[in-house]
Amino acid sequence: MLRTPKNFEKHQRMFFKMTPQELCAYCNKYPLYSLPAGVRNHRTKQAMAIMEDCAQNLTQEDRGYLASYIKATFNRGNIVVSSSMLEGFYSPLFRKEGFQSAPLKKAINEFVGFSLAPMDSAKKRWISDFVDHVMPQAQKGKATAFQKGMDAYRQRTCLFNH
Repeated sequence: MLRTPKNFEKHQRMFFKMTPQELCAYCNKYPLYSLPAGVRNHRTKQAMAIMEDCAQNLTQEDRGYLASYIKATFNRGNIVVSSSMLEGFYSPLFRKEGFQSAPLKKAINEFVGFSLAPMDSAKKRWISDFVDHVMPQAQKGKATAFQKGMDAYRQRTCLFNH
């Protein structure tokens, strides 16, 4: 029978109390310890779920801007996400009467903190899922003129045609 370590609950509580930056630094310092990485992944997924749920209350145009911002930010090499920019996208919700803004602000701060963590395949998948769920249906299939030109260029220069 597999037993949990003696201080498991104590360590788990400690990792949940850490700020995202401290938790990411701890995960980088001790990459073989899976508990802080699991806590980081859980908190990241939870923050993205809250942001995704709140984004469904935005207009299609605002959701398109938010999805484009996240997609463009995480496609670049250096990731710089600001909480003020994300709060700007969600500002129509903050101005609504009766909207509880504390969970959304906490989720935005968690997301910004964890965006500084190294990009792994799970994080890429979560971000692409977030963008797919937030992006309005009308914009999902549209390709810009630049994208069409790049696709044509790749077709001409690729060794194997698609």
